[in-house]
Amino acid sequence: MAREELVEGIRMATEKGESLKDAMMSFLNAGYLKEDIEDAARIVQSGISIKEEKPLQKPAEESVEKITISENIPSAPATVQKISDYSGKEDSKMNPQKKRLLIALLVFLGVIGIFLFLLLLFKEKFISLFTGV
Repeated sequence: MAREELVEGIRMATEKGESLKDAMMSFLNAGYLKEDIEDAARIVQSGISIKEEKPLQKPAEESVEKITISENIPSAPATVQKISDYSGKEDSKMNPQKKRLLIALLVFLGVIGIFLFLLLLFKEKFISLFTGV
């Protein structure tokens, strides 16, 4: 029996204009089982609502087109890939050389900022200084 979330997800994707195959592939890439996805696609294609679906009864095979995902794709992911741990521990570790470079750049930018501020504040005196040369 297909899970309700798969049926609703495939139904919503197809209502938004996505093809049935693309919707099935996105659920397969998300880690759902191939058999569950195919069952959900059959239910969506047959037009049966989740409330009407009986646990022991599948849609009639002759009225519903056989939906399968290509065979060269594994039915379930073999390993779970860790994308991020969101702990921030690795981000807080900064190389001491990078810290020194960052501090040097900040000091340099600060000096340039102060120079520009003083240049704007005392622009008449700077102009008179350079015009007298």
